Amino acid sequence: MSQHSEWQVEAREIAAAFRLGASLQAGEPMAALIGKVAQALGNAPSAMKDELSSILDELLACHKSSDWLGVADYMEFELVDWLGRSSADTGS
Repeated sequence: MSQHSEWQVEAREIAAAFRLGASLQAGEPMAALIGKVAQALGNAPSAMKDELSSILDELLACHKSSDWLGVADYMEFELVDWLGRSSADTGS
């Protein structure tokens, strides 16, 4: 399983935790996953970085306002989709 695929699984699991109301337990894994993804971008094209930045801005805005379903949606749909496309773009 590729790194991006593993991260997609993690994002879905974190989203499920937020949907179940376990925001305290899901917060740390979410931060760790975001850190791993951001660190791995390295020399990725700026368009990919910009798109991820936009997704993370929205995700963190939801988190800040305690919109746990919004966080779950951004994790499960936007981030997972971006990971799939970035994996295809980078061949990871």
